[in-house]
Amino acid sequence: MMRNQSVFVSGIVFMLSILSSLLPFSASAKDTYPVISQRQVNIGGHVFSFDLPEGFSKDLPADDMVKDLEISSLDQFNDLIAGNILRRWWDIKEPGWFGSDLGTLMLEMSVQRIHPNTRKRLNSEPYDVTDRLGIMLAVDELVYRRYSEHNEEVRHPDGSWNHELAYFNSGIASMLGPTLYAAQRDHIVNGQSWLRYSISAPHDAIVTSYALPINQSFMIELTFTYAVNHGIALQGGKRDFLRTAEDRITNPIINSLYFEYPKDSPVKAVVEGKWLTETTDDVVRSRWQTIVKPLFGDEAYERALAEHQKLEHQP
Repeated sequence: MMRNQSVFVSGIVFMLSILSSLLPFSASAKDTYPVISQRQVNIGGHVFSFDLPEGFSKDLPADDMVKDLEISSLDQFNDLIAGNILRRWWDIKEPGWFGSDLGTLMLEMSVQRIHPNTRKRLNSEPYDVTDRLGIMLAVDELVYRRYSEHNEEVRHPDGSWNHELAYFNSGIASMLGPTLYAAQRDHIVNGQSWLRYSISAPHDAIVTSYALPINQSFMIELTFTYAVNHGIALQGGKRDFLRTAEDRITNPIINSLYFEYPKDSPVKAVVEGKWLTETTDDVVRSRWQTIVKPLFGDEAYERALAEHQKLEHQP
């Protein structure tokens, strides 16, 4: 009798081990994190390297990654998808065999051109990406070009803004009292300073992007779109979804990024030099006289001027 029970228990253990190897996420910690592979792309003769978690969504098959991208023709990149390197999706689930489906994360990696200054938010000069404020404005221009047509198309019949279906970009800065706060943040990895910026997207999705200038004509951009499942959002689980997606997928990617600049590149000099210690908040606050009046108006400028004068006269 005891021998039969032992055989029965052994059979149960064997079957459970088989099941755990077949299920996409087992209860063990190591199985909740996908395998990570190292990838490289040749961009204009220079290597861009990054880590990429596997375990892609089977419901959303993707094209092969572009391994060589020529960037000699500027006009080719007027099309915002011409520089696509890869697009991948991951289904994000709670840990364990029967964890709930929390949502989907999409990554779009591309090379984008530095567009002409059509918005003229501060001046009409071309964007100088060796100037931190210049690359911040260039990114703002890119985001505007990407979403402005869509946002106009989804306006309500009376012409008012459609908050549910539009993409909302907060620009380069906000202002609280006399103080400026950068809307774009720093992301420093492997001795290089990237820009990080987020956009509110339709249907409660969030778009977070990372950009690095290559030269005066091009930038690398990684865009992560976080789409939480509707039922999870109704249960207040959006934060859990974002935390899980970032922990398993986003962080391994963004903490591995590295672009190999030419040794004499002026962009390399600032990306791997001054920008490592100069935050985006430092930039907008040191340039407040350039920024406040065009973006926030005369009254805001006068308040900021009065506050700065007061500070200058303090003992």
